[in-house]
Amino acid sequence: MNKLKSIRFLKGKCVGLIDLLNNVQGLQTLNAEPTFPPQYNKEKIIIHEGLKQLRHIIFYYSEINLLVDVRGVTDRMQNLQTLLQVHADSQMWFLFNNGYFANLRTLGLVISNDDEVQLVETNLRSLDRLSELPKLELTCGFGTRVSLGKIAFPSILSSITLAGVFYFKYQDMNALGQIPGLQILKLVGVNCSKKILDCGSAGSFPQLQVFIMESVHVRHVILEDGAMPKLRRAVFHWCCGLKFNCLPERMLSLGCNLHFTEL
Repeated sequence: MNKLKSIRFLKGKCVGLIDLLNNVQGLQTLNAEPTFPPQYNKEKIIIHEGLKQLRHIIFYYSEINLLVDVRGVTDRMQNLQTLLQVHADSQMWFLFNNGYFANLRTLGLVISNDDEVQLVETNLRSLDRLSELPKLELTCGFGTRVSLGKIAFPSILSSITLAGVFYFKYQDMNALGQIPGLQILKLVGVNCSKKILDCGSAGSFPQLQVFIMESVHVRHVILEDGAMPKLRRAVFHWCCGLKFNCLPERMLSLGCNLHFTEL
């Protein structure tokens, strides 16, 4: 076990990997690969003094619950840059609100369908405390509806991936369009209200360059004049109900920078 203390990079299967954390105090990257066949697990990581060097926590098919004993932890994990598949519970927001992960660059939040949505939406209003966060991934459980208009997105955000959002409305797309520096938007497995995706009016998505949709339930995409003025690449893969000729003219004019795969 003493040899483990000098390890900087730890990669392996999700099962049992968490148990090694207490013995790898110099760890910088924790990369947990999925098991085969995939098993969706809920793992618990207890933040303690020995993890102050940790920079990247990357999990697949697991949902991380972060726990911390605030009386015994003075270091607030200022080195952490990547945190993926973390459960969006009240403990998570306690950490954000108290200065943990101040230098986080990539955050992946999971909202389970058994969460109290009202509590989650209240907590998401604190997201702008991560003032240095450029990349956000938000994954919702089946049937979960979260109003994006109630989220205080960090103004520095340049990339957002939304997965599994149920009953995605015009107001949600409009909220994303108000993020001033957003350059990349990816929608995966999103269920659009009325099967129409309205990309906003003039002034929406002023810096957006790349727009990606995968497995989105939609029949029509609307792009008004003045919206997404800097769009240079659009990707549509396996979007149920969407036909190539139902795309906006400006997207069709992207030529080789438009990628369309029909379901």
